[in-house]
Amino acid sequence: MFRSAADLIEDVLEVFKNVFGKEKLHARAPFQKLAEDTYSYGKYIKTLILRTSADDDPDTKIKFHLVPYFESNQVDCHKHYHSLHRDHPNEKGGMIGWLGERETQLDNWLVDGFPGPLILDQIGRDVWKLPELAKRLTQLGLANKALKRRTKRAP
Repeated sequence: MFRSAADLIEDVLEVFKNVFGKEKLHARAPFQKLAEDTYSYGKYIKTLILRTSADDDPDTKIKFHLVPYFESNQVDCHKHYHSLHRDHPNEKGGMIGWLGERETQLDNWLVDGFPGPLILDQIGRDVWKLPELAKRLTQLGLANKALKRRTKRAP
């Protein structure tokens, strides 16, 4: 199943590299609030490919989370690592702990509500502009596929 998903994952990685790396979409309106609230700002470094899910049945489906990873995320990872490992000032690490903290924060938002009067679905739609982000990512993904097809056909 991973092999069948590999082409799609490759396409998404290319889209993320263009959208967050070259175009720096996360730093532009209307997506600045999303970047601020999710602590995702600065240089785009890479995309984390996670195959983790409590309800994932490896015989019937495969589920991936593709997580854009920014400079701010890297700083948070290192801070978390150094808060636990004071003996190693030059060591880098902390990504697993950082991911766990992000999941806990999201769970808290889902259960307790996001700080403020709006519920999380409204914030995703009206404040973070997730439908607009999805639309832009899809448009660029389709453009990339068309370019790949033209490139493959070229002599």
